[in-house]
Amino acid sequence: MILESKHITAAYGDSQILWGVDLEVEEASITTIMGRNGVGKTTLLKTIIGLLKNKKGNLLFEGQDITKLPPHKRAKLGIGYVPQGREIIPKLTVYENLRLGLESTTEKLIPEEEIYELFPILKEFKKRLGGNLSGGQQQQLAIARAITGRPKLLLLDEPTEGIQPSISQEIAKILLRLKKEKNIATLLVEQKIDFAKGITDYYYFMDRGKVIASSKASDITEEEINTYNSI
Repeated sequence: MILESKHITAAYGDSQILWGVDLEVEEASITTIMGRNGVGKTTLLKTIIGLLKNKKGNLLFEGQDITKLPPHKRAKLGIGYVPQGREIIPKLTVYENLRLGLESTTEKLIPEEEIYELFPILKEFKKRLGGNLSGGQQQQLAIARAITGRPKLLLLDEPTEGIQPSISQEIAKILLRLKKEKNIATLLVEQKIDFAKGITDYYYFMDRGKVIASSKASDITEEEINTYNSI
């Protein structure tokens, strides 16, 4: 088990969002969290990476309790994070954005051959400003930047939001390759069922800050996914 969330609660000020979330992510797997907008999915990812402190409960990463660690130390342990909206630095080039991923490692150089083999468009645009890329290209850059940090677990928040279908398909292929070739686990927040069902090993469904159902992908029907996703 690479990640365990045990009875996690979290709040923004006095507004409690998470109410005792239990979740597990297996090594080299893709786990998808689904549910309507506003049920706590993004809050859960922010709590896992440490941007939001959990009030109760524990987070274990490879068996180590990381509950009290700040975000940069969690990143150094091997947790990569691609937030909703991507947060590319618009005035930096593609190459300079990629270098930011090295902050969580002791390495000095970007693994360019590896990154550009996965994301050919970034090699073509390496000198282009991040702000001049399309939404789909920025999303690829955000994932590539996270991979540069050599994560064991990748947290992805709505990677297909506002992205054309062809780019979404490319992202799906990349996540599958990261699982199979790099043994990278992914915890994915996603709304689009067609995208999720093509890559997911295990589902969690949330409502009102709690997990209301979970299932192996092989044990759940698309009709059940639709039902849980619309509660």
